[in-house]
Formats: sequence, structure tokens, C-alpha cells
Amino acid sequence: MHSTNLAPMVRLYMITFVYKHFTYYANVVENIQVGPAYYVSILTTRTDIPRKLIFVQKPGGLELSTYSLPANNELVNAIAARLEEHRKVEVA
Repeated sequence: MHSTNLAPMVRLYMITFVYKHFTYYANVVENIQVGPAYYVSILTTRTDIPRKLIFVQKPGGLELSTYSLPANNELVNAIAARLEEHRKVEVA
């Protein structure tokens, strides 16, 4: 059996974020190969919040992907801020 030291291409973790005075939980799949890209699955039963969002890294920061479900700016900014914080902790 051949063993290699390849860095993981996908990371899985959970984040919390505050949106309209409520705390939400979301599972995150971070794909390092493509930019990185973040596949966010929000754990909620509310119908006014999209459950699946895709974020991509752009020069100005994280943005909602064109392949993602639509979401309002307040929700996008709340999640993007938590993803950025998580990335800073990973680097440190």
C-alpha cells in the first residue's frame, strides 16, 4: 500500500451565526481545490431562510456564488463574517 502526504481537499465543520436576533447553526463543507468554496447548509425549519448557500472567495472577500440560492445581504454578511473568522483561526 502506497502512502502519500496530501493535504485534505475538503474540510467539514459547524458554525453559528446571528441573524435577525436569532442564533442559527450551519454545517459547512469547505472545498479547498476550487478557490476555496464553501457549501453552507443552514439548520432551520423557517421557510424564509434558504437552507443551502454557496460562497466563493473573491479578491474583495467572500461572496454568494451565482450557483447559490438567492439570499438577502444581511444573511449573506452574517454567514460570510463567521466563515472569515473560522479561516483566521485555521491559519493561526
